[in-house]
Amino acid sequence: MANLRKWNAPESWTSILTTELNSLANAGYCSASTAADNSSGLYEWLFLSITLGTLNPTGFPYVEVHWLQLNRDGSTYADRGDATFLVNIPVTTGNAAKYANTQAPIWIPPTAGKFVLGNRTNVTMASSGNILAYARAHENLNG
Repeated sequence: MANLRKWNAPESWTSILTTELNSLANAGYCSASTAADNSSGLYEWLFLSITLGTLNPTGFPYVEVHWLQLNRDGSTYADRGDATFLVNIPVTTGNAAKYANTQAPIWIPPTAGKFVLGNRTNVTMASSGNILAYARAHENLNG
């Protein structure tokens, strides 16, 4: 019986949204990413990291991330809506490039899915230098 629970080292970071974020208008959503398949690795946890090219956000800026899970037909993905919301990632104000990460792991289902990002920075995103990346991890129950 397992009596020790440890994290396994997370996989390497994978850039999933890049040019889709370039010049994304405030309150806009980018097109869906390519599929991120978790049906074979069966990772339990997801970490997200955002890099934004130089911009000058105002108010209480953040980006909103959605996970569009593969539907049961095996070929289409969920439509973006409240049920697909994954996390908000706050970004700082001030005229500079931005770097932010999720502070806690996010549970991820053992299926394929696509990411969609919503711009809530109160300004249009930079025309280049924007990246949403993810890394997945799981736990080892044998210590």
